[in-house]
Order: sequence, then C-alpha cells, then structure tokens
Amino acid sequence: MAWEFAPILTALAVIFLGALAGGRLASLLRVPQVSGYLLVGLAAGPSLAHLLHLPALITPDVLKDLRLLGDYALALILVNIGGQFRTETLRRFGRRILIFSCGEMALTAALVALATAAVNYGVLRHVVPGFSLGGTSLAFGLLLGIIAAATAPAATLMVIREYEAEGPVTTTVLTLVGLNNIASILAFTVAAHWLFGSAGGLGGLLLKMVGPIVIGALTGFLLSAWAQRLEHASEHKILILGGVGAVTALAHTMRLDPLLASPALRMVLANSSPRWPRMAESLHQIDYPPHVVFFVLAGANLHIETLAHLGLLGVAYVLARTAGKVLGGMFGARLGSFDKQRILYVGPALLAQAGVAIGLAAVLARRWPDGGHLLQSVVLGSVVIFELVGPLAVRFGLIRAGEVPILSLLRKRAPQGALEGLHS
Repeated sequence: MAWEFAPILTALAVIFLGALAGGRLASLLRVPQVSGYLLVGLAAGPSLAHLLHLPALITPDVLKDLRLLGDYALALILVNIGGQFRTETLRRFGRRILIFSCGEMALTAALVALATAAVNYGVLRHVVPGFSLGGTSLAFGLLLGIIAAATAPAATLMVIREYEAEGPVTTTVLTLVGLNNIASILAFTVAAHWLFGSAGGLGGLLLKMVGPIVIGALTGFLLSAWAQRLEHASEHKILILGGVGAVTALAHTMRLDPLLASPALRMVLANSSPRWPRMAESLHQIDYPPHVVFFVLAGANLHIETLAHLGLLGVAYVLARTAGKVLGGMFGARLGSFDKQRILYVGPALLAQAGVAIGLAAVLARRWPDGGHLLQSVVLGSVVIFELVGPLAVRFGLIRAGEVPILSLLRKRAPQGALEGLHS
C-alpha cells in the first residue's frame, strides 16, 4: 500500500522538473516555453517510448489517473479566456468582433469541408454504412470543418503570458479564441444531433447547448455575491478554485460539456463583481502550475503513430485549416473594418489546436463508430502538428504586430551558472 501511488508521484515529479528543464531549453532556443513543455510530455509519454521500445516515465495508467487534473487545468484556462467577454471589451469592439469571428470561422470551416469532402469523394471513396458516397463525404466535410474552427486556448494564452504581449491584436486574439471554441462546440452539437439523432429530441439538444452556460452563469453569480464578503487575496484564490471545481463537477454529473460552463462562469463573474480585478490578479498568481501540468500531459497524450495514419484526408485537413485560419483572419478583419495589424497577424495566432478538438473528436468516435474513428485519427494526427507549430505561429504574429516588449524577447540568463551555484 505504501507504494500504491508511487507511479503518480513519480509522474508529477517528471512533469514539474521536466517542464522546468524543457522551458529553459526552449528559452535558449528562442521558442515558446509551451513547446518545451509539450516536448517534455512527448518524451516522457507512452507514444515515443513505444516507438523506441523503452519504458515510459508516464505510463498510460498514470495518464488515465491524471486525466481529471488535466480537465481541471483546462477549465482554469477557459476561465481565463472567458474574462475577455467583459462588457467594456465587447462595447469597444461592438458588432465588429462578431463579424470578424463569423468571417474567420466560416472561411476556415468552408475550406476544410470542401477539401476533405473532395478528397473522400474523388480519391478515397470511403463509404460508411447507412450513407452514400456523397453523404459520407458531406458528413466528413461538415464535421471536420466544424472541428477545424476551434483554437487551442491553452497554447495561445500561455504564449501571450510568457512574452507579456499586450495590445489590440492580443486582445482580439483572446476574444476570438473564446468565440471560436464556443461556436465550434455549439455547431458540433447541432450537427451531431442532425446527422445521428438523439433520444432527447429537440429538448435534449437545447439542454446540451444551454445547460452548461446556465450552470456556469449561475455559479458565477453566486461566487460574485460571496466575493463581496471576502477581503483577503488568499480567500479569493480559494473561491475561484472551488468555483471552477464545482462547475466542472456539475457539468460532468449532468453529462453536459464543461468546456461551455467555464467561460460562462468567468464572463458573469467578471461583469457582476466589483472585486473582479483583485480576483483576477489572485487567479493569475496561482494558475501557472496547473497550466504547466496541462501542457506536459497534453504532450504525453500525443500519439506520434497517428501521423502515419493521416493519409490524404489528414493532409487536406492540415493544409486547408492552415489556409483557412490565415486567410480567414484577413477576411474576417476586413469584414469587421479592423486595422492592418489585425488583418495581417491575427490569423497565424489562431493556428494552435488541441483540447477542444480532441474532445469533439472523442465524442464523434463514440456517437458514430463507423466513421468517427477515422475522423478521430485525422484530428489526433493533425493536433500533433498544430500543437508543435501553433505556439511558434502565435509568437510570430504577436512579435510582428509589435505587441511583445523587447525585454521579453531577450534571453533571460540565470543569476549564476551551474558551477557557481554548486560552489555557493
């Protein structure tokens, strides 16, 4: 019994110490630390170990046990993204940000849908039972197009924080990430209901769409009222951590999507509580370690072997999504009458893709076993590419937009070298 939890404790040691070393190495190579965290997870995870015939430092069983911790960390990240939907932010943008978001997502989804449907119809000619060739191609294109619209909130947020980026492009990117993921989840829910049906009918569909938002909003309002009685920063931290856990637990218990509940929690909390600036600062002081855990676990969960199964459908998805995000950012910014900086640099900063896309692909595989497993392989393989390239694209966009302080780009040297530290 004494060693029952040794594998989990070993994995946590590998996660934090490995992330520390990987982050420093990434800084030396002048790439985002997020990339270092992902590569540490990839090196310690079962996928690379299996390919090299070596024992994994983080085993599949441990990954299963730590999945709850990863889900909680993702909920915290989405709470941070939800803070962009403050009344003053939305009032400053007006309808233009919605036009921007709709234009960018529509072009991305359309390019991915057309490319993947054409590849299946003209080359692969894969037919799923119950569907014709045209119907299968249409379903593949529609579902992959919707999933392609989602952007990884974690990678984007962490790169922004690492480089201390601030400005109109940064604010626009964070707002669009939140809108992209909410719209992608809602659109996927509707598309899956239309294609595969549901026992709950229209009422069940509305519950899945509105239920998580209501849970998050009500919890946010209760936390706002409770925060009025709290004075200390430590109490604010406990309140937010407990609120995020409560929202995630309620959503899972009711079999609803917690990815919609977390942004709703912060949206209501940020707009209803006069103490929100102090609460946000308290959250900022404690949320980095959970974010690091999320990224190392995300790297450990990457399946390198899926790259071999990408095939033509996966190549079409990766190329069309890349073109869709870059061109969609230009198209949406022009539709919304935004300035040249946002026309050029917002699109590349939306390339990262991970948690939301993986979650939607897993749901698809469960609800549509005949065709969902193929699409899940496409998404998982593309995530390996977008998670490694995405942070670099975010860094590129923010630097070219001129919103990264020059001091954040300089390599930060340790106060003393290794030999000096040993001597001391």
